[in-house]
Parts: sequence; structure tokens; C-alpha cells
Amino acid sequence: MTKKKVLRNIRSVFTFWTAEQTLAHLESIRTFELKLVLKLLPPGGKILEIGA
Repeated sequence: MTKKKVLRNIRSVFTFWTAEQTLAHLESIRTFELKLVLKLLPPGGKILEIGA
């Protein structure tokens, strides 16, 4: 067995619990983050930019 296959097997054992990365999953994360941030903004405030 090659090193690459061994590492792939180890990775699959330790990352089985992670959520499948789909656009729907990413959208749910971003929606959650946005809801948290909106609580901190003043009413009627404007956002110039949302960046990384």
C-alpha cells in the first residue's frame, strides 16, 4: 500500500464525523453567521461591504 493510500485511510477514519460539504450546508452556515452579526448592527444602519 502506498503512503498516499495509507494517509487517505487515516484521514477517512478521523474525519467521518464532518458534515458533507454542499452548497446547502455552506448557505446554512452563512445564514447563521449573518443572523449573529445583524444583532450587533444599529437599526437602519448600512453595510458597505461584507468581506472575508
